[in-house]
Amino acid sequence: MNIEDVIIEVGSWVVALEDKRFFLHSGVDYLAVIRAFAMYLIGRAHGGASTIEMQLWRTITGRKERTLFRKIEELLAARKISQKMNKLDILDTYCDIAFASAEHFSMYSCIMAFPEDQREFQNKALFVACLLKYPLPKTRSEEWARKIRTRYRYGLTREKTMMRSAQRIRELIKRRRDLSNS
Repeated sequence: MNIEDVIIEVGSWVVALEDKRFFLHSGVDYLAVIRAFAMYLIGRAHGGASTIEMQLWRTITGRKERTLFRKIEELLAARKISQKMNKLDILDTYCDIAFASAEHFSMYSCIMAFPEDQREFQNKALFVACLLKYPLPKTRSEEWARKIRTRYRYGLTREKTMMRSAQRIRELIKRRRDLSNS
């Protein structure tokens, strides 16, 4: 498997699981922000509004405190990242530095060293994308296994989004290749 195949495989699952409108926004998914805020107002916990750009910034800075100031700073940083980098570079960088395992820092190294004891997960790329939410610990507990199986099953329901993302990533890789050849 070459690096472009890994970017397509892992990156498309990351988009499907973490930011389904990744290719449609400029760093901030305002629909998700409004939804998350509305859920907060009525007292219901719901998935956050973080985009891949926001998660990239949070990963780079290491800032994870839950404050309004940090969230606003994250929104502004995500917009700036989106202005300075193209979508393929954003996704590639995030997958390269996102923490997915106690043993392998990047998602790319995780897929190359796929744990043999995880054979029940036939789709390696989906399994590795699930590690963003539940990183692979040194000692695996039944609680972790339950969470990762639930996330994996959820990922299987996102296959159409993954396929569209994979096609978009292929197009971006081709465009990058064409530009470098001209």
